[in-house]
Amino acid sequence: MRADVSDILAARMPDDRGLSRLVGWSLGIHVAGLAIALFLPSGWLGAQPDKAEVMVISLGGSVGERSTGSTPIAGKQIDQAVERPRPQPPQPPASTRPEQMPPPQTTVTAQPTPPPPKSTAPPAATTKPPVTGAQVQAGSAAADTGAQGRADGLTFGGGAGGGDAVDLNAFDPEWVAKFKNSITHVWDRFQPDAGFVVLRFGIRRDGSISTTVPATVIESSRHFSLEMTSRRTLSNARLPPLPASYEGSELIVRLRFDYEKK
Repeated sequence: MRADVSDILAARMPDDRGLSRLVGWSLGIHVAGLAIALFLPSGWLGAQPDKAEVMVISLGGSVGERSTGSTPIAGKQIDQAVERPRPQPPQPPASTRPEQMPPPQTTVTAQPTPPPPKSTAPPAATTKPPVTGAQVQAGSAAADTGAQGRADGLTFGGGAGGGDAVDLNAFDPEWVAKFKNSITHVWDRFQPDAGFVVLRFGIRRDGSISTTVPATVIESSRHFSLEMTSRRTLSNARLPPLPASYEGSELIVRLRFDYEKK
């Protein structure tokens, strides 16, 4: 019985031989690693840095024994020794300043002679010879145009330059006066622009503007506003009926409007 129990206990006891072998191997590995760390070169354990290429520049020539410059330069033959003149030190320039300043000179400037005074007498008046004609009338033309000038800016066309228009200078003077008053009553000669407009139109027996010969601009200073003003003046005017002495059905008139700037 005791023998059986002893065998069982002996079988259950751990085997110390495996632990001894493990401890032996561990100790041997540590000793070998320590030996390698002590005797291994330090360069093997770290990364070797890249060696940069360094350019060396020598200012004293090539390295090594000098092989040039050993032959002396030949000198000139001299038969007699002569002492060379010593260079003179530079001399300062001579002073150009005078020892005594001359007295200042006084310049006398001659005064210019004043011109003679201008005469204030007015120029002699020139007498323009009078312009002669068949009758006295106002006008602005330099030549005889065959038209009768008016101081109020209206000119009645007629004569040689009037074409088929009736010469109002030789027409019924009473009717011409009424015709002129009817125009000037609704017309303003002072406008923003200066110029002139010539209208050609026909007048019926009752004083109305003819439809067969309407008001037409035959000449002007190319101001549209003045042309419209002339047409509007003619349409607003109450023209007198034609005189009984005139036998025609219509009277063709050529009238010029002269405008002055305001």
